[in-house]
Amino acid sequence: MPPAPRAVAASAPSSATSLVWTEAVSLTPDVRPQLVLIGDLSRPDVAALEATIFGATRMQLAARVFRHLRVSPSAAARDPKLSAYVADVPVLLVATPDATRAFALKGTGLTAVEAIDKMSVVTASVSTDNLPSIVAAAELTQASIAAVDDELRAIGSMSMTDADRRAAYASATGRRNALVTEFRSHFVLHLRTLASS
Repeated sequence: MPPAPRAVAASAPSSATSLVWTEAVSLTPDVRPQLVLIGDLSRPDVAALEATIFGATRMQLAARVFRHLRVSPSAAARDPKLSAYVADVPVLLVATPDATRAFALKGTGLTAVEAIDKMSVVTASVSTDNLPSIVAAAELTQASIAAVDDELRAIGSMSMTDADRRAAYASATGRRNALVTEFRSHFVLHLRTLASS
């Protein structure tokens, strides 16, 4: 029996939010589409590829819709579905939730744009949502959150009564909380049922 998956923090730098990768030994069905990075992170070219692709804000936003798996080349070699990709390491697989179909993006020259293109195809095959629209809406919401954060920082230096300051903080905090909820809602896919696929 394979070891239980364990979550690890992503090594990619982030201006949006860090991805959480699950160390895995195989590709198994899940409720979300899946990103599977096959590669040895001790190799500088693989670590640089991961940082380049997942360091892009748009990619980090698009990736929030997906389950994130990292598989070592040795574990991939033992898996019937993944063994075909070991010779081409590093490989990023963009897989359907049922793990029956996957696009393989190979090599250290891979870009975030290529990855998002394939992620959009997989998302469209299982969902009524459009991944570029999800990312665009999330970027707008993120900008609104940043504006409210600026407002919250400015309230402290504004000339006003304590009661007005408390009211201003409460109002801005309420708007920020609503925006955070909106931001999270962008990444909930509306999956098609088998009958409508």
